[in-house]
Amino acid sequence: DGAARALEGLRQRAEQRRRWSEAEDLYEEALAHDPGHPEARLRLGRVRLLLDRTDQGLGMLRWVTEHGKEPDLIYLAHPFIGRELKQSGDLEGAITSYRAALDADPLGHAAYVATSQALRMSGEPTAAAEVLERGLARSRMPVRDSWWRYPEEIGRAHV
Repeated sequence: DGAARALEGLRQRAEQRRRWSEAEDLYEEALAHDPGHPEARLRLGRVRLLLDRTDQGLGMLRWVTEHGKEPDLIYLAHPFIGRELKQSGDLEGAITSYRAALDADPLGHAAYVATSQALRMSGEPTAAAEVLERGLARSRMPVRDSWWRYPEEIGRAHV
């Protein structure tokens, strides 16, 4: 029944937002103990984007790109920023952020795909194809793209 599915969807979204709010509280607590903790800032920034606190989230992520020392965290912050910029219609800013991710990790396949997509959306299909080809050419190399490990391993390795 459509009404039951709609109600279930609303319930699931409310539960998801509740969990993101709980995560936000935990990352804020971690930063209260260590204000310079880059991973806590990365994760808090991401959660704030999910909670539609865009300016706060971008501020946290930009702090990571400017002050972080760990390449994996810097790499991850750039696509999160780029995605938000792309969604707000700033394709040039998104492309800049995705390219910065590639500077942080030249083997970052997710950043190649995101850069290619943004270039295509901005009306540069040739450049988009070239970026994607470079990314695919690197796929034959051993891969350690932090993007794919972010949900599980990054948190365990650095917290």
